[in-house]
Amino acid sequence: IKLLSYFWGPIPVMIEIAAVLSLAVHHYADFVIIIVLLLMNVVVSFWHDRKADNAIEMLKQKLAPSARALRDGEWKTITARELVAEDIVRMRLGDIVPADVRLIEGDYLECDESALTGESLPVEKKIDDSCYSGAVVTRGEMTAIVEKIGLDTYFGKTAKLVEEARTKSHFEKAVIKIGNFLIVMAIFLVILIFFVSMFRHNNFMETLRFAMVLMVASIPVALPAILTITMAVGATILAGKKAIVSKLSAVEELAGMDVLCSDKTGTLTQNKLKVGEPVGAGKFTADDLFLYASLASRREDNDAIDNAILNELKNREKASGRLAEFNSKSFSPFDPVIKRTEAELADKSGNAIKVSKGATQVIFDLVEDKSEIDKYQSAVDDFAADGYRVIAVAISQTANTWQLVGLIPLFDPPRDDSAATIASSNRMGIKVKMVTGDNLAIARQISGKLGLGKNIIKAAELNKYQHHQLEEVVESADGFAEVFPENKFSIVKILQSLKHFVGMTGDGVNDAPALKKADCGIAVAGATDAAKSAASIVLTAPGISVIIDAIIESRKIFQRMNSYAIYRIAETIRVLLFITASILVFNFYPVTAVMIVLLALLNDAPIIAIANDNVRYSNKPEKWNMEIVLGLGALLGLVGVVSSFTIFYIGKDLLHLSRDVLQSFIFLKLAVAGHLTIFLARTRKPFWSIKPSSGLLWSAVITKIIATVFAVYGWFIAPIGWKLAGIVWGYAIVAFLITDFIKYYFYKTAVPEELSTSKS
Repeated sequence: IKLLSYFWGPIPVMIEIAAVLSLAVHHYADFVIIIVLLLMNVVVSFWHDRKADNAIEMLKQKLAPSARALRDGEWKTITARELVAEDIVRMRLGDIVPADVRLIEGDYLECDESALTGESLPVEKKIDDSCYSGAVVTRGEMTAIVEKIGLDTYFGKTAKLVEEARTKSHFEKAVIKIGNFLIVMAIFLVILIFFVSMFRHNNFMETLRFAMVLMVASIPVALPAILTITMAVGATILAGKKAIVSKLSAVEELAGMDVLCSDKTGTLTQNKLKVGEPVGAGKFTADDLFLYASLASRREDNDAIDNAILNELKNREKASGRLAEFNSKSFSPFDPVIKRTEAELADKSGNAIKVSKGATQVIFDLVEDKSEIDKYQSAVDDFAADGYRVIAVAISQTANTWQLVGLIPLFDPPRDDSAATIASSNRMGIKVKMVTGDNLAIARQISGKLGLGKNIIKAAELNKYQHHQLEEVVESADGFAEVFPENKFSIVKILQSLKHFVGMTGDGVNDAPALKKADCGIAVAGATDAAKSAASIVLTAPGISVIIDAIIESRKIFQRMNSYAIYRIAETIRVLLFITASILVFNFYPVTAVMIVLLALLNDAPIIAIANDNVRYSNKPEKWNMEIVLGLGALLGLVGVVSSFTIFYIGKDLLHLSRDVLQSFIFLKLAVAGHLTIFLARTRKPFWSIKPSSGLLWSAVITKIIATVFAVYGWFIAPIGWKLAGIVWGYAIVAFLITDFIKYYFYKTAVPEELSTSKS
């Protein structure tokens, strides 16, 4: 059914009408070639659409939600589709519920079920409650048993955690506008030809058939296919570079990005926490500190801080041996609002105790004896100045009376490639702004090491500025510290109001609004499923060097699309204006209907090969410059019209060729020069400045050879012989070199900066 649908639509119907008209006037050879054109368009479009759909399907599978399941007595991360009924799964903040489950252990879970039930507020769940596949965990953590999977779930077949790639990007809309412009121009000129021919009393059926064929050849039939193919090829390349797109338009959005708001932890830093020298409080030793911190941690949650503390405990045999003395009663996981974990335990004597670990300011507020808090706050400040993040631990052995156990400094060192990547992004016209929840001192220390600058603003301070002042502060800031999720959203919104094209990285469920708001939301490696579903690009490798690779690739794709747009405008103007002017002025049809069909057939292969062409990316964000594209396309087209009339004059008045031979002579010139125009459009500097891809080069060479053989031996057209073919080739190459000089002069005069901002 899908294949048959390609035979229906404005363009296929026009081709079919042209075929019927060819039969009506007994031009059987034309009928065969037109049918071949129709079948080629259908098969190529169908094949490439299938290829693009398969690419998107593959990428969506890579973005499939994961689950933390108990397998063979160990907690393992598997894809949600591997779950079976009766599996035990662990869900926590930021996870997407992987199946329909029943909660069996834990205090509470808060789920956002708005996508399923329309309920706008999160729903609190307790033991024996059900959670549905696709819901987002917004608070808490619990263990559950899988009850239903796949199509049996509440969400069923409609569960789609990755957005379909159907949204038209700004760039795609611009290219479609070019297509509409060409269609309107083609229709106007073809109607003009038709009425002039009727006024001259030419054969009605012949004129109608010619007009239909000319319109089919002039309309950019390949436009949707080229867009889809180029985007799909780009998406596949990015997937190989560890950046998976959830919608094809994201590939283009990256090309225009000029500000990147980057998360610190795991993106600019290694997210491999190293424990520094601990500080015990009062009578508590370092062993006590790590023992109690471990009791307030859980291995199954796979949390970076918990893992660092538990790994350190392994190195302390005395402390680790005491773990068996305690029995867990309940555990409250880390929550972004309260910023701490809490465990209720019983020691070997049966005494109830509580242990909590978390942000220093939160733990300090719990502690009853405030007399020495200033001393420990000073230690926290000293650690922060050296780039350490500090976790405080407290214990309650009597009713709600908390004692400070000590401080654990954790250091997340910068990634080896972060400084170089930031320098590269600056050279590419992208300003990187660090956005972190860490305190100001740590943010400044890391920012300084990475060369981002030290103008770091506390998120809370943004509230004291008025509108215009706020814009200036956000614009000039090198980063933001102590940021909450709502601050991220506001920062993106302010930068967008300043006409920036903003990228935002994130990994948590609370980052989802900012990821969705950004022009290009990027979920970093290890992000929660909620963040992945909100982002348009998901990284599977840590660090921002992957983002730079993705930006480079997106700018290359932009250049390929730019080349296609210029070529399509130039070719339409060159062929359509030349044919129209010849008919109106000289009452001479320079090519036959079958020649137009052959030109369209021969042009398809090199055009499609543009999707894999070698290009140079720009050193600045790409912006769609319609004046340059239309201007250069029109210039190349008009030069082509002059060139075509010159060879028309040579064939008619100097070589005195017969009508049929002159038409074949002009056909070969249009075929050879048309493919050479591709090599003009694809570079801003001289045509030899960038080596074409082998696919583009050989598709152009082979199709030119085929056109030459058709003309020399007279397949479906009058033969011209090798001598005249040689004249055409020589003329076309000279015209190509002259046109290339004109193109280079156009860029040099109109946009000299275009020549100095490209990289090989």
